[in-house]
Amino acid sequence: GAAVWNYNSNWEGRDSMFVHSGRYSSFIIRPQRWWDGITDLKQRIPTGPAERLTLSGWLRTVNGRDAGLAARFYRFRYDNRPENITGEQVVEGRLQGDRDWTYLWDELVIPERTAFVNVRWQLFGPDEGEGRLWADDVELVRWEAFRRFEDEMTLEIPHDMYYLQVQTRMPVDSVVVTYRTATLGMRDER
Repeated sequence: GAAVWNYNSNWEGRDSMFVHSGRYSSFIIRPQRWWDGITDLKQRIPTGPAERLTLSGWLRTVNGRDAGLAARFYRFRYDNRPENITGEQVVEGRLQGDRDWTYLWDELVIPERTAFVNVRWQLFGPDEGEGRLWADDVELVRWEAFRRFEDEMTLEIPHDMYYLQVQTRMPVDSVVVTYRTATLGMRDER
């Protein structure tokens, strides 16, 4: 959890007790039979139908009802009218009941006329009691175009790359990637 999330009620915020990694996660609480609660980014992210995006994150629920991670697509950055929304995609379905940290991910299908995307998670009030949802390590990955390589690939340092996506000509069950890292040191010029 970070200050990029739009916590706009006392029913959502940061939590330091239940985290997947780091110092904080984000939470939503919903009382019995309440409408849905949504936490999303403060700012929408520019995108377009030609881009390849993957949305992923870790969710944890206690008495959850229809808890999920989703992307909502828009034509304009600051317009919330229904005609501005070009679509929504739920990542891997919804969580019910009590679930320990569960990793969800999906490649997004960006609708035509989309110019912005927002990341959100949602929880509905349960039939009985209080429902809780925690979200952590939520990531939106923008993939570069595939690059062909045979034996070796070098990444220049510094870079902001954390993932490697592999495309094969034929379907395979698994791929083995071997890598090595280099440590840069300072030379003593005395």
